[in-house]
Amino acid sequence: MLVLQLPSIKAKVDREMGDARALIQSRLIPKGEGVVRHLALPKESKSLDWILEEMARMDHEGSSHTDYLDGKLSGAVYHGGEDMEKVIVSAFQHYCVSNPLHPDVFPAVRKMEAEVVAMCLRMYNNPEGAGVTTSGGTESIIMSVKTHRDWARAVKGITEPEMVVSASAHAAFDKASAYLKIKLHTIPVDPKTRQVNLKRVARAVNVNTIMIVGSAINFPDGCQDDIISLGKLAKRKNIGLHVDCCLGSFIMPFLGKAGFKFEPFDFTVEGVTSISCDTHKYGFAPKGSSVLMYRSKELRQHQYYINPAWTGKFCRP
Repeated sequence: MLVLQLPSIKAKVDREMGDARALIQSRLIPKGEGVVRHLALPKESKSLDWILEEMARMDHEGSSHTDYLDGKLSGAVYHGGEDMEKVIVSAFQHYCVSNPLHPDVFPAVRKMEAEVVAMCLRMYNNPEGAGVTTSGGTESIIMSVKTHRDWARAVKGITEPEMVVSASAHAAFDKASAYLKIKLHTIPVDPKTRQVNLKRVARAVNVNTIMIVGSAINFPDGCQDDIISLGKLAKRKNIGLHVDCCLGSFIMPFLGKAGFKFEPFDFTVEGVTSISCDTHKYGFAPKGSSVLMYRSKELRQHQYYINPAWTGKFCRP
């Protein structure tokens, strides 16, 4: 805003920004005589014992931070227990040099990847659908937005794409908007239900809208949007509906079996075109692992990038 450029205002803002920056650094960057910084390659290689000891020492440098093992940390670590850790370490040791880009060299990795996607599709009631694995929920969301953008351009001729999201939707949608040059309409949530305001979503949809978004559940307060109503709107307007289940992941699909009442959120809802599910949250896979699911293989096709003219030939999901 122009008011921030006024000398007196700008000076005050700069001071406060400096204070905030110093506070953040004081909390995140270890200090003291015992703190050692490694800022250049060592002249000689280090032993395994030295590396393990150094990692343990660095953990103690940050001992004032919340320890997730105490069970007092929310929204950052999804820990499946020590037995799960042993499984993960063993699997990683076996496949740490594998490269999924070369399925002919590592067929087992491709098989496991396909099976994980198939499991998630079945879990979200779309076994005949399609999907891909990604490095995390943010990438799943960005890829979904990219897919809907390219679908809308190819099928509907939309060259100035827009999307409509809730104010409670994950910030990855804002990032996708910035990366992919898509106009973003952010709709407030109802103060009581914490669901996105459906009437305002409908008013924001126009001829350039490529998709709308619902959460099941959202990060700010763990509430679920009205996916059924959003699905009806998406189907009526012939636009995409992405349901962000990154946090709900391996909990939402089992609510019914656990005896809880719930509102439908998966591919049983007409109008839902894609769903993101983080396997590295309540699926307890290591960071970063996520699955992006599509209603059809035809829609997934718009995610792919192919460059047959490159000397080495290239196809990338």
